[in-house]
Amino acid sequence: MNPSLGDLITSAPPDADDREAIARSARAVGVPVIDDPNIPLDASAVRAVPAELDAIGVAFHEGYLVVAFRSVPTPSHVHAVQSRVGMPVHVAVAPGAVFDTLRVTTTQMRDSHLPVTERIIEQCLRAQASDIHLSVGTPPIARIGGELAPLEGWEPLSSDDLDSIAEYFAGSAIHDPDYNGDLDIAAVYGNWRFRCSIFRQRNSFAGALRIIPDRVPSFESLGLPETVRRFSKLRQGLVLVCGVTGSGKSTTLASLVDIINHERNEHVITIEDPIEYLHASKRSLIHQREVGEDSSSFSAALRASLRQDPDVILVGEMRDHETIQTALHAAETGHLVFSTIHASDTKGVLDRIIDVFPAGQQEQVRTMLAHTLEGVVCQSLVPSAIEPGKRHVVCEVMTATSGIKALIREGHTHQIPSSMQSGVDEHGMQPFDLGLAKAVRSGIITEDTGRRWSHDSALYRSYISKI
Repeated sequence: MNPSLGDLITSAPPDADDREAIARSARAVGVPVIDDPNIPLDASAVRAVPAELDAIGVAFHEGYLVVAFRSVPTPSHVHAVQSRVGMPVHVAVAPGAVFDTLRVTTTQMRDSHLPVTERIIEQCLRAQASDIHLSVGTPPIARIGGELAPLEGWEPLSSDDLDSIAEYFAGSAIHDPDYNGDLDIAAVYGNWRFRCSIFRQRNSFAGALRIIPDRVPSFESLGLPETVRRFSKLRQGLVLVCGVTGSGKSTTLASLVDIINHERNEHVITIEDPIEYLHASKRSLIHQREVGEDSSSFSAALRASLRQDPDVILVGEMRDHETIQTALHAAETGHLVFSTIHASDTKGVLDRIIDVFPAGQQEQVRTMLAHTLEGVVCQSLVPSAIEPGKRHVVCEVMTATSGIKALIREGHTHQIPSSMQSGVDEHGMQPFDLGLAKAVRSGIITEDTGRRWSHDSALYRSYISKI
């Protein structure tokens, strides 16, 4: 068990000289003092702080990494450590010989052998990877800044390696007689969560891991248009966040739920496969249900949620006819429903929803969609010009005006892109190519990136010339 902050605060012995002075300075500014060189150290916390930094990882505590310094650190020192570890730091002080003794202990812990899975995870976390791919015959491969690259210093993984990795994440589930070769689960390592897909290929295990940040990013940090924030103020209706796999849909939805959680007194039910971001109830009451663990399917959990007095429902993905129909019904009966669909633009989203239904039901679905839809966000992550190796979100935003609702009802979805262009100033809409042009003019992405990612090159050039 990780030590609490209270366990780390002790009194220095009266005969200590400079050690006592350092301790007094620390206590004066509310910094915990570690006076016991034999305190238990969390191995993953130790390895989270690079050896070259003059600091020691002690433990994870309430979403923070507790880091010990020789004395009260300067802001720049704290910032340097926090930037390298990639998560918030809680400062502690280990004066004099205590720090030196702990340093010896951490060196021994770093040199100890880690299971292959943990070594891969920790290397990927240090590299700020978003995804990890594991298969027999290749070294571990990480997606960093949108690009795949093998991890340095690794030989190709063996079948035994993959057996141990699969068992590390899935446990006995991979030996279950009902295991059909595919398993999607959520896993935890230290303060980090992972969405894991463990599957079989060529008669061996393979895995794809999505690294989930340890806390919900703030809306401001995502770089989304302010129009998207307005969707969190709605009382009812359907809001769709769309894009390809890995485009940040879950993060956008989590940030909207986080806004509701801090600003409104609501009952929020999320239905996910698996649960990614964890929400602690603040002003809102939040219940999170995982498909496969807490319910048999999205559609079953969604139907049940309507009997659980929700105000807001988040459906991780609208995959089938029944889930879509129930989500539309929930939005129609006075609930605010958020969900995702894999599509690259607003027209594609709407056509995909309608085409799921038999021809005889499509007119009714268009009517329901026109009545309930409040907004669509279609987003992509494109290479950043400011932070090499990272990506910036660019999105298309549609708000469902009366004119657009009429187009949906009448089956004229092909006219929606032109309606969005005319709704930029009045309704805060943003065609995707306008979002790209804004990012280029702001220096966030390069001109070459803007050209390569544009949906309509002529329209993109028009926006670039006007901004």
